[in-house]
Amino acid sequence: MKEKEIDVRNVPTSCTSHPVMVLANALSYLAKEDIDVVKIYFNVSDIPENVVKFFLSKHRYSIEEIKVLDNNSRLIIAKKERW
Repeated sequence: MKEKEIDVRNVPTSCTSHPVMVLANALSYLAKEDIDVVKIYFNVSDIPENVVKFFLSKHRYSIEEIKVLDNNSRLIIAKKERW
């Protein structure tokens, strides 16, 4: 089983490298690489939780667990849905 971590908590915010764009690009890449489990670290002030859920579902990942790391940081663990 292949596992990958994505940490977008400290991505500098600009029009070309906003955490949402970094996450979207990383998930597109991981979907092609056939990664089974993804751990995503993010700040809810940068990316709302619902947006992360949307991107995961778009790439056929289902959420296994959501952990609150602090007031702003979250960890979502998602697993690839297999048909």
